[in-house]
Amino acid sequence: LTVTLWAFLVSLIHFVLMRTAPTIAARLCVSDKPHSFLASALGLLLVFRTNSAYQRFVEARAIWERILSVSRNLSRMALLMEADLTRDRLERILRLLATFPYMLDDHIHQDDTKYNKKQQSKLKAKYEAENSEDSSKSSSDILAAPRHVYKRQRGSSRRTVGSIKLQYIDTQQLPWCLLPDSTRRRCAVVENRPLYICDRLAREIYSTRLTPNFTHRERATMLGMVDTLSASLGACERIHQTAVPLNYARHALRCVSLWILTLPLALVKDFGLATAPVVMCLAWSYFGVYQIGYTVEDPFQSALRLDTLCEVIYRNVMYGTASMRRRLSALNPEEPAAEWRNLPLPPLPTISLASPPANI
Repeated sequence: LTVTLWAFLVSLIHFVLMRTAPTIAARLCVSDKPHSFLASALGLLLVFRTNSAYQRFVEARAIWERILSVSRNLSRMALLMEADLTRDRLERILRLLATFPYMLDDHIHQDDTKYNKKQQSKLKAKYEAENSEDSSKSSSDILAAPRHVYKRQRGSSRRTVGSIKLQYIDTQQLPWCLLPDSTRRRCAVVENRPLYICDRLAREIYSTRLTPNFTHRERATMLGMVDTLSASLGACERIHQTAVPLNYARHALRCVSLWILTLPLALVKDFGLATAPVVMCLAWSYFGVYQIGYTVEDPFQSALRLDTLCEVIYRNVMYGTASMRRRLSALNPEEPAAEWRNLPLPPLPTISLASPPANI
């Protein structure tokens, strides 16, 4: 809008000067050759930045796809080994596995951009009301725990500074409702919560007694899947904590702004009062490409729907959900084997073989 108003002001001044002082109006205009030379360079600058940001988005999506696949594979293997793991250990493994994506989502959004201050204020008021001195009962629904928050400073250094804030947790909501109270309190106070879940998963698998079916090979396979989840955590931290160099982003924005702001002076002699809409379209195009790169630069902020991915993993992994009950029907089939033998075979389609070429 500012660029459009500026272009309209330049065209209006040029229109008035053309009728009162043509010499001054001619001096107001500049040659369009510098803008023609810089247009291709600016395009390459913006496209390179957008492609770099899009590669980060693709890598982030591949990481969460790997988390989804590993969670399904680990839960499948645990369900097949239920007799060796015991039912209690199997339920603990599935609960921890369903908790991991939620903890990872919260871990990479621990800055103030997704820190819901309004919700925290409500939970704080509820916590203080139920745990005041006048209250005779103590509430276990709200848990107050220290949270390590890392925020990137502005300026030339863009240094990441850590601090500790008190976070109020609703234990009746996902994922905290999946954990018992003792595990929940230990997990809430650690600095890296998804890493704690991975360590707890590895401990549950390693503590399983070896049987003829559950040997060292099966244990190593399941521990390898936990290692993949831990590696995915590190990959997400790398993308989230490594920003595009500030000097590059500033230089691109300054070049585009300077090019757009001086563009009306080069176009006004040819377009007249139509300079404003032409500049508006060009500004929308260039600044739109820049904004796309800025938005996709950190894919965990808004580009990826991590809440949906976490819900998918929960429905595919957790006991008691409708999706898990339908999935268990494949692992514990009850149909008789004769049904598979008596199935009729469909007729094969008729294939007409064309005559080979004469030169063969």
